Amino acid sequence: MSSHKHILRINVSGLKFAICCCKLDQYPATLLGSPKRRAKYYDPVRREYFLDRHRPTAEAVFHFYHSSGTLQKPEEVPMDTFIEELKFYDLGKDVMEEYLRGQGYVPKKQHPLPPESQKLKRTIWLLFEHSNSSKAATFIAVVSITFILVSIIGLCLETLPVFHKDKHKPGTPTDDRTNSTSSPHQAWGRLEEEMETGDPYKDDPFFLLETVCICWFTIELILRFYSCPNRRVFFKSLLNVVDLLSILPYYVTLVIAGLAGHDQDIDLRFLFVLRVLRTFKLSRYNRGFKVLGKTLARSLSDIGMLMVFLSIVVVLFSSIMYFVEASDPATKFQSIPDGFWWAIITIVTVGYGDMYPTTTVGKLIGALCVISGLLSIALPVPVIVSNFEMFYNQQVIEDDEGEEVKVKEEPEEIATLSDIHSLADRQSDVDSGLGRSPLHSIRSKWGGEKKDADRESMV
Repeated sequence: MSSHKHILRINVSGLKFAICCCKLDQYPATLLGSPKRRAKYYDPVRREYFLDRHRPTAEAVFHFYHSSGTLQKPEEVPMDTFIEELKFYDLGKDVMEEYLRGQGYVPKKQHPLPPESQKLKRTIWLLFEHSNSSKAATFIAVVSITFILVSIIGLCLETLPVFHKDKHKPGTPTDDRTNSTSSPHQAWGRLEEEMETGDPYKDDPFFLLETVCICWFTIELILRFYSCPNRRVFFKSLLNVVDLLSILPYYVTLVIAGLAGHDQDIDLRFLFVLRVLRTFKLSRYNRGFKVLGKTLARSLSDIGMLMVFLSIVVVLFSSIMYFVEASDPATKFQSIPDGFWWAIITIVTVGYGDMYPTTTVGKLIGALCVISGLLSIALPVPVIVSNFEMFYNQQVIEDDEGEEVKVKEEPEEIATLSDIHSLADRQSDVDSGLGRSPLHSIRSKWGGEKKDADRESMV
């Protein structure tokens, strides 16, 4: 009988398979399809191959060989475990990518790098764009995260009343513009006055803190723009736009304060709001933010459907409530648009208590509004959760691929089939209590403990 007709016995953590060599020979690049690679797992005493791996995934792997390339994940197996086992069996990158595409996973985008001839740009780009490329890049990422957190903390602390200072001396008349500059946004609203009166802003610790953070953000943005492979598409990235908008308020405020006249009243609080955008800079370094962003982008149609459902429910119940409550002179539903607010807070089960029905029919309508709102919100939620889980698993796979280190197997650890069979023949002539190999001892002990759990499976 030819060698490709041999039946191999493979034991995967107690789950035994018998498969023809001809099935494995169809995929010689895989772990089990290569005689040399699978040889090191051979137990000459039991005359079988032993792999201490995940049992449910092994069934899918052997089904792949038997069905000539059909890969199906068992429902009870987590995606990360399944991918890890596929990497062990080395079924091939093409097989995994085809399977992931079939499951709806988006292929990972290839990020171009500056050419190797431009070593300086390539080094800068790797340092500031790819935090996992080196220890120095990781250090720069930590520094950037620190500046972002410090800036956000300073932004929040700046609004505390204890840090609001009256910049006018005792006896100085206070006008309306002075009162407006003592608002929670005083560090930006009074900047014009500070520069006109000559009072240096260096006494404001929040301004100094903001200046230091803005300097780092500006240097980072300039270096990334200088070293980017394609400057035309640089600002097409949403994160790069966020980086630009997060530093613009500082420079715009300085320019406006320097050019504005003394008698002009300029409200710069809208620039204060733009500073909040720098919280999104964390998404560059945080996996959760990336997953959330991809989920929202993928679920736009579902979110749009949710908005349509909610709009219909809001208009419907606010109109009904207006006409039902119209008979009550003390009603708070003066118009249908006034009822929009009540319908929204009722649908999301918040209920602030500022608007509520007083009639019996109105209360019944309110109860129906709550039930209808819950059903409308619940319908698209499973789809959004499914997208989140899919992108989370994909991000885990990408992170594992980025951190994976390939270790080459040493040639001396791989035995040939002739060596294995000769070893098995010599082993059969040795007394059962003497000269047993360590591998046989381990397998015998393991087999005694797992004897009741073993079962045969013919593939």
